[in-house]
Amino acid sequence: ISDNPGDSIDDKGNIDFSFDTEPVDGETVVDDLAIRQKIVTKSESRLGEPYEFGDEFDEVGGDCSGLIDWVLRNTDGINSPYNGRETSKALQKLVKPSNKKKKNGLYKGDILVFNKMKGEKYGHVGFVHKVTDGKVDMIHSSGSKGVNITKDIFNNSFWSGSRYYGAIPIVDGKYESN
Repeated sequence: ISDNPGDSIDDKGNIDFSFDTEPVDGETVVDDLAIRQKIVTKSESRLGEPYEFGDEFDEVGGDCSGLIDWVLRNTDGINSPYNGRETSKALQKLVKPSNKKKKNGLYKGDILVFNKMKGEKYGHVGFVHKVTDGKVDMIHSSGSKGVNITKDIFNNSFWSGSRYYGAIPIVDGKYESN
């Protein structure tokens, strides 16, 4: 793993947060399901911790982008090129046009990106926690509840509509980006 954050972005703009499994017939196999589960499990380990603006979860609590960064930095095999304050803005720039407003075909571990609302300085980010019968649950750190799971976010007027910007899905072991 390189110390240079730019080395983890390939020439197509994909961020390499990959987990490699044992080689099969001389090739590296990437197990997206294992990656997704590790991301969800790591984020669940912070459930109930308080929201702390500008904090990156190195101690107890943090904000939404701090949670994303902490999970990506502390999940085996993932190299995160971001740090807490940059994550929200940086991730919004990485949402591919085809994934803007994407609500179908999301899976646990995908990153959800939200626009800032009037009067807010920053947007919001979270991970897909679970998808059941088309209903998407998000694990995130919110100002009112700290690290929590919000159920069925696209049936919640606060998270859907113009606030929802798009998703960064995991494809072949990498976060697919612009």
